[in-house]
Amino acid sequence: MGVIKSLSKEEIIVLFPDENTEIQVEKYEWSNVKYKIDDNTKDIEEEVIGTFVQYPIKLAWAITIHKSQGLTFEKAVLDVTDVFQPGQAYVALSRLKSLDGLVLVEPIKMKGIQNARDVISFAENEADEEKLKQTLTEETKKFIASYLKQAFDFSPLIYQWRKHGSSYDINAALSEKTKHANWAKEQVQNIEQIAAVAKKFLMWLDASFAENPIDYDRIYAKIIGARDHFFPVLDTVLDQVLTKMEALKRVKRVKEYYIELMELEEITSKSIIDITRSNLLLKTYIEGGEINKASLTNDFIKNYRSNKIASIRDNYINQKRELIEEEMVDYDKISTRYKKQKTVQKDKKSTYEITFELWNEKKSLSDIARERKLSATTIESHMARLIEEDRLSVHDILEDEKIRMLDLLFEGYQGGSLTEMKEKSGDAFTFGELKIYRASLKNNETS
Repeated sequence: MGVIKSLSKEEIIVLFPDENTEIQVEKYEWSNVKYKIDDNTKDIEEEVIGTFVQYPIKLAWAITIHKSQGLTFEKAVLDVTDVFQPGQAYVALSRLKSLDGLVLVEPIKMKGIQNARDVISFAENEADEEKLKQTLTEETKKFIASYLKQAFDFSPLIYQWRKHGSSYDINAALSEKTKHANWAKEQVQNIEQIAAVAKKFLMWLDASFAENPIDYDRIYAKIIGARDHFFPVLDTVLDQVLTKMEALKRVKRVKEYYIELMELEEITSKSIIDITRSNLLLKTYIEGGEINKASLTNDFIKNYRSNKIASIRDNYINQKRELIEEEMVDYDKISTRYKKQKTVQKDKKSTYEITFELWNEKKSLSDIARERKLSATTIESHMARLIEEDRLSVHDILEDEKIRMLDLLFEGYQGGSLTEMKEKSGDAFTFGELKIYRASLKNNETS
């Protein structure tokens, strides 16, 4: 694809002979991501546990079409003039992510391409655009119906609570768990209040989605009403579970009982989040929005569980201040299966964006490099990129005196490698400062 024209400690210049252009290869940052379950929403979240920075270049190489099966290329030079098997040309062409990366040695000769009978048969019988639209509409209806029914199907929740309620051994008089048998019975009764209504509502959903056309506005109104009906019951039960767990943190030798309550708290919280999400799903669909992770969450879903835990803890401590022992048993930490770690989930942002935000917090380049655990050169490259995008000015970063000296140094500069400029300036400027100044020249050209 290209040839390395210039190579130094701080810079790599690559020449592309076909286009007769040169580019400076910038270092690229990769992230090592760990996936975990968010404690509040039970969603799968990403946590960056490490990064590494490297020049994104590697040797170009040749390969046969058969050997390329299963591989994916950003760019490739293809020679399909001598294909001899049905589908062989397709295999070569489909290795590329897009046509932008396709380079043909010679134009494709249609007489040299063989078509498989199965492929031709499929093409002749494939669905037309109207049929695909109908299929999409039908599958969307099935997805929404399935999502809503799953959200308001409380049978797993009710089963879990009934199973827990029957697990108390009334003969175990000395058991700490037995002391809470009446409390558990009361919570089971509360949960069972919603069983009959939920069953009828699921039947109503089945009937509503069997209609043609489907009255989504009417279903949405019913979904809101159902959520408002079930939420107080589930919210009260969750209050009771969290309060009981808070109290047990001051009691020793109840780890197994505490884990049982954690399981109940998880499934109860999930039910509350699911019925709330059902409102967002249907509202998004009716308004013609895109159904994705962002449209199926809001501040209530993000903060509901954590706010409730904090509130219950504060209330419990205030009410029982004189009786509470200072030393608590940390069952969350003891239980390896349910160990919780509080983290703040951040939106996924580019590495330049993160540097820009830290710069806006009035942090120096060295502070940003130290905080991000990246080299100063990498941070300077980020600043150069931000200048090219006209989000920063060279005057924001470099002193006026340095800029005047750089004006003289770059007089007559026609682009290309900075290595020569570094040799001319010696130690007067760092390579990063030269790169930042050059970015301002590119920005001026663009303007």
